[in-house]
Amino acid sequence: MNTTPSVIIAQATHSHEAGIAAFLLRNDCDAVRRNFHPFPLNSTTAHEIVNAPRNEFFLVACSNETVVGIAMLRGRSQGYTIPSFGILVDHSARGRGVGRLLLRAALRSAATWDCAFVRLTVFEDNIVALHFYSTYGFAEHSRSTEATDWGPRVKIVMLRPTSLPIP
Repeated sequence: MNTTPSVIIAQATHSHEAGIAAFLLRNDCDAVRRNFHPFPLNSTTAHEIVNAPRNEFFLVACSNETVVGIAMLRGRSQGYTIPSFGILVDHSARGRGVGRLLLRAALRSAATWDCAFVRLTVFEDNIVALHFYSTYGFAEHSRSTEATDWGPRVKIVMLRPTSLPIP
């Protein structure tokens, strides 16, 4: 795997809003929405990300001042005790270690919260993501079939204890 040493991971702030909006719009295509759909990929969402409540957490990965990935831990503002993790890496930056950097940073942050687990949802046919998350200690908790724009798909909920060391 090629790494991207020039990637900087930071908590999303108001100064990132335009970059996040451009990132989301660049990735607003069927190939991305097939596996990532926690929110619309548009400028309104970028505004919501940088104005998220304090108990929601968004990270950005920037390379040469361009947002190339985001990660999130959210759900606590809705009362969930297990935050939901999500990650999206720009199609142009995949396979260069950006997802790994974002995942590790998000897990380090989650370990400081008052929660025992982090959860995520991934589709069964997203083999690369399933392997990636399993490598970092996520294990299947449940599965169900969901109707999607691409037909019925098996959705897997995975959990990871926050007490696990981060590889």
